Amino acid sequence: MAQSGTRLVEPDLPAPAELSADVLPVSRRRIQWLFAAGIVAGVVLAAIGIARSGHNAVPLPPGAVARVGDAVVPRSEYERTLAALARDRKSPLTPADRAHALQRLLDEELLLQRALELDLPRTDLRARRALVSAVVESIVATQENAELSDQELRRFYEANRDWFRGPDLLRVRQIWFRVDSVDDAPRAEARARAAYEKLASGEPFDEVRQAMGDPESPPLPDTPLPATKVGELLGPTALRTLMELGDGGLSPPVRSATGFHILKLVERRSALPPSFEEIRAQVANEFRRRAADQALRTYLDELRSRTTIVLAPDVAKELLAADEP
Repeated sequence: MAQSGTRLVEPDLPAPAELSADVLPVSRRRIQWLFAAGIVAGVVLAAIGIARSGHNAVPLPPGAVARVGDAVVPRSEYERTLAALARDRKSPLTPADRAHALQRLLDEELLLQRALELDLPRTDLRARRALVSAVVESIVATQENAELSDQELRRFYEANRDWFRGPDLLRVRQIWFRVDSVDDAPRAEARARAAYEKLASGEPFDEVRQAMGDPESPPLPDTPLPATKVGELLGPTALRTLMELGDGGLSPPVRSATGFHILKLVERRSALPPSFEEIRAQVANEFRRRAADQALRTYLDELRSRTTIVLAPDVAKELLAADEP
């Protein structure tokens, strides 16, 4: 234990990756010991030493609880740490608890300063990603937590009504040719192609359906259905085919898991968007998402405007080529 006012100096501290295999187990045990909740006596003695050594130091600025090197530990952070510790305890905090909380903050600051000395934000990928994510989250949080009025949400809803509307409604009729086994497929396909030729020559859809198609079980509802529902009933291939047809369009035979289908798109309707009151929460979420994206783009534009960025010539050419139409 250092005496009051003593400053320990350990030059050329190794980076974590430089520690030998013999040292690592001992280091881990030491770290666990330092950060264990039960080391009350050691923490108290450390706190006493810190307090005494600060008697002759430069006074702390207002709102600071400690100085570690040139960095100041804010009192607000100390109080947040105490509040979090108090929530986990059923009894009032003791002086030893408070000393332990302070010691944790000091240890974290020491480790943070060492991480910066080792340039971990640039040399450690996990640290780099964590810092970038923290900056992005701090920018996005300002929009996610913003209070939104009904007036601005209604304006946003009206300006983006098409975005909030549901999928198109399709009224579809079909002639179905059942396939129960692999052996059935060639005969069913031949029947379907013969029926399609009759339709292409102008024979009425209902007559060809009655004469050549198989009974549907259950029948396809003769009413406008959401495109997603049509996909559930007929399969994704049939839905893709229908989406390419115009009103009154007729498809050649389309294969599905149950057989072959000749599809007729009777009508396509654009679904009306739900009322604002029905989807207010969805409108608010989309408003915040777009606002957060814009805030991040604006922030990055500001950073670019005040930063000189130099590219290697070959990379600059690639970037310019990518911008060309």
